[in-house]
Amino acid sequence: MFEANCYNIMIASPSDVTEKRKICVQEMASWNSRNSEFQKICFISTGHDINAAPDSGKHPQEILNKKILKSADILICIFGNRVGSPTEKHTSGTIEEYREHTKTGKRTLVYFSGEPAPRKIDPDEIKKMNDFKESIKNECLYYEYSDENDFKKKLSEHLDQVAKELPQKTPEKEADALSRTSSQHAAFFENQNEYSDDAYSDIDFRTHDSEIKEMLEDLDSGDFAKQNSAIKSISLILQNKSVDSRNISSNEIFVLGRRIYRSAREEGRGNGSYEAQDFLRNFRNRISSFSEENSLHLLNGIFYEIYFDEKGVFRIKRSKGEVIEVPALKEDFVRTFFEIQSIERYAPSVSFIREKLEKYKNDLLVLPDNPPETFVLTIELSRTEDSSENFNIVSIKYKENELIRNSSGVRDNYWRIFFGSSISLDSLLSEIQKRWGIPKQQVVFKTICSNKDIDMKSIETRRMGFRDYESACIINPLDKSAL
Repeated sequence: MFEANCYNIMIASPSDVTEKRKICVQEMASWNSRNSEFQKICFISTGHDINAAPDSGKHPQEILNKKILKSADILICIFGNRVGSPTEKHTSGTIEEYREHTKTGKRTLVYFSGEPAPRKIDPDEIKKMNDFKESIKNECLYYEYSDENDFKKKLSEHLDQVAKELPQKTPEKEADALSRTSSQHAAFFENQNEYSDDAYSDIDFRTHDSEIKEMLEDLDSGDFAKQNSAIKSISLILQNKSVDSRNISSNEIFVLGRRIYRSAREEGRGNGSYEAQDFLRNFRNRISSFSEENSLHLLNGIFYEIYFDEKGVFRIKRSKGEVIEVPALKEDFVRTFFEIQSIERYAPSVSFIREKLEKYKNDLLVLPDNPPETFVLTIELSRTEDSSENFNIVSIKYKENELIRNSSGVRDNYWRIFFGSSISLDSLLSEIQKRWGIPKQQVVFKTICSNKDIDMKSIETRRMGFRDYESACIINPLDKSAL
């Protein structure tokens, strides 16, 4: 008889990977028999086919989320050729479980099939699968298995890796950690604005730590080799260390965060350090071994760099209501950092940047917040007179303001999205993220059409003309001079 820390691992999948689910249960049992007594860790398989009991009163997925997913320490998502059945909130139950679990910041392992798809597979399923893979590629490092033997082998290796990275948890430690986290959050909220003036205007930043100084200089050098090396050094210094253990100041970590983000996309060069880009795309994984305090200071610096330049100046400048400088809100990695808004661990950083942006809120369509804000556009469509398959855009409104304008004679600037004679809803969404700095997941299209029989999903990628203009543009709702 021995004591061990037990971790619930929920297995999430559509119904076409039943054999892979069985492999998961078998591999966890095998791992336990080999390792639990010595490593004091035990993996417990959970899932709808293992733990669920009949229930009523709510949507089945909501019941599973509450009774099984909520108590899962780790989630394993397995996909074959289908994403699964839709729920009230998401394309499938497995995708909803992924989304809900990752909001908590807990570990998630995702596996996709690399096996040839059956000939009879529904093309719509392939599209849904590809769309989901595309949506998580910047937030998740997933594995693509070639067959069942490959899946079994890799899962065994990944369980070994997960076990090495797990903290030893006991009820006493969990209670103490919760108490410490609450206290740290309170202290951080109280002190997080205490960065120096030269950290906010980091063009003037100076440090007496020669190693930190060299890292900052390397990150600003424009030399990708030096930048890549600096990113690796930063990870080593901050890993599993508190600020006080090395006397690294909060100002230095804050500025390191700024420089990492800056080096990922060199101004005027169109590219940047690969290590910096990888660090940002996989931010949550890369900082998982940092202390919470280090993580928050680093994230504060990254958030600040998104909106403010090296002189501490807000990136959008106006004159009499009209934009006089294109801000280029460094949109490349904005999505990654907006996606962490709902995670409690990062709440202090969301609060920090929202406070800094408060006086600029009239220049931004959405601000970081928890829960995330949404940007809603109402789009009215109508069928063209000569075809039952083609559509025109009649109106695009934000609140009560019409945004469509005739593009002839309209001066191009940051606020306007030009499309000429036609657009698709997909391309409109992409341009809103790129030009206006709003993450795609926070843009909501409320589509209105007099033809009730239209399947809106079927026309998302279809190009549509403008009913009243041969060539049109869409203005930003904050451009008061154009409304």
